[in-house]
Amino acid sequence: MKIALSTLMMFFLICTGCKKDAASTSVPQGMTSPEGFSPGGITPDMTEQLLKTADHIDYLFAVLPLSMNQQGQSAIYQDLRFLSSKPLTGLINGCQPLARKIYLGNGEIITEADLYFSNGCFYQVFLSNEKPIYGNYLSEEGLNYHLNLMDQAKKSMPADIRKAYNLPDVEDQ
Repeated sequence: MKIALSTLMMFFLICTGCKKDAASTSVPQGMTSPEGFSPGGITPDMTEQLLKTADHIDYLFAVLPLSMNQQGQSAIYQDLRFLSSKPLTGLINGCQPLARKIYLGNGEIITEADLYFSNGCFYQVFLSNEKPIYGNYLSEEGLNYHLNLMDQAKKSMPADIRKAYNLPDVEDQ
């Protein structure tokens, strides 16, 4: 009787534990988790690959008449430091990417990522075959860098372009 009761208790604990683990990996309300999306964030292998092989990043902005590029190992290292260690568990509903980042090495595309940078959406999602595979929130340093970048971009645009793209007015320098 004692063996049967302890076996039953053990079975109950295992089942309860499994339910608890399954619930902890669910996607929070207000987010979606596309097929193939890993909630673990950028992998150490991908970080290492980018640091070893990437030598150039192109930014293609979705709604602004603007593109930008960065070159060199220090730019790649800095860019990866802009990612928080906090992984994204899913895509936040209603968020739209600000820019597509293309990581290149010797002229070849290594990977691409969408940069989200708007109210409540401050993260980067890496892509494979145009599908999200993992993402990370931006670090505080990354937030500050991109805020500064956007301010500089707005200041460099003529007033009529800012108005056409519904960008707030800024003081011209």
